[in-house]
Amino acid sequence: MAVLLSFSAVLSALGVAIALWSHSRDAALSMSNIVGMLAAGIGGAFCTVSSFPDWAQHAARLSPAYWANAAINKVSLDGLGFADIAPQIGALLGFFAAFAALALIKFRYHKGVIHPSGEPMPSSKPRALSRDIILSAALELVDEEGLSALSLRSLGKRLGVSQAAFYRHIPDKAALLEGISEQVWRLTFDSFLARVEGGKVDPPGRSESTTSSEATHDAPGAPQAASASPLLAYMREYAHCLAATLRAHPGTVMLLLTHPMSTPEQLSQLARVFVALARRGFTPNADMLGLVNAVSIYTTAFVAAEVVPPVGGTLSSLSICRPRAPH
Repeated sequence: MAVLLSFSAVLSALGVAIALWSHSRDAALSMSNIVGMLAAGIGGAFCTVSSFPDWAQHAARLSPAYWANAAINKVSLDGLGFADIAPQIGALLGFFAAFAALALIKFRYHKGVIHPSGEPMPSSKPRALSRDIILSAALELVDEEGLSALSLRSLGKRLGVSQAAFYRHIPDKAALLEGISEQVWRLTFDSFLARVEGGKVDPPGRSESTTSSEATHDAPGAPQAASASPLLAYMREYAHCLAATLRAHPGTVMLLLTHPMSTPEQLSQLARVFVALARRGFTPNADMLGLVNAVSIYTTAFVAAEVVPPVGGTLSSLSICRPRAPH
């Protein structure tokens, strides 16, 4: 019993040490298999140590399995007692102490108790993941390295978690891309609402919103009515907010061109804008969603001409006419 307990303690300490010193779960599993097979083979688990060459018999003493096998043979085959296997038990306890010390050192570094330089450092708790945290980190990654660098693996490396940690919130890369689009729309709508609620957008004829927009639709040849429409003022301000957001996050421009506003989360954000405008006396009509999408596509394409390098060169190396900013 003492042999089994000692050997089990050694294996447990070795497993913890390997897990803490490995960079990933897969690396820990691979290393555990390699170390386990080598230790068992050298220690005489597959054949007797006496059949080994002399140098291998000496090397076998470096394996905990050697001392465990020796103790078991003395008890089961020779009928000896605890006092006779005390050296083997002591050797196993020595292995346990060594492996436990390796695990403790890495554990203290990992938890922030002590810095390798010897200076104490503040403890760090594991970061709790949420959908917002994941999408914010993904947007930062796209801003810094571009959309082509985005993957669940690179995002997990950035957040210090495995890919499996994302699946509860983000099932696949397609959902991740939709989520980044959602972040861009949220930033745009927040900016737009901040300007509207801050009084920086003062549409004329606010109380005539629906009538004015319908009149504009029925009489396209009346520019004076269009210029007095609160719909035009709001759409112009929205276009400027979207353009500013895209210029701040140029890596998302092509993403928005290929992922128009369509998911429930994105549409719920747009509904929040409509509710805020309705409280200010502007009632969106049935064509508002199509109008917002049309303005969004035009504005995104306009910004793409500014920030996306053309095929075969860069904007600075080609002689092209830059588009005029929307008014």
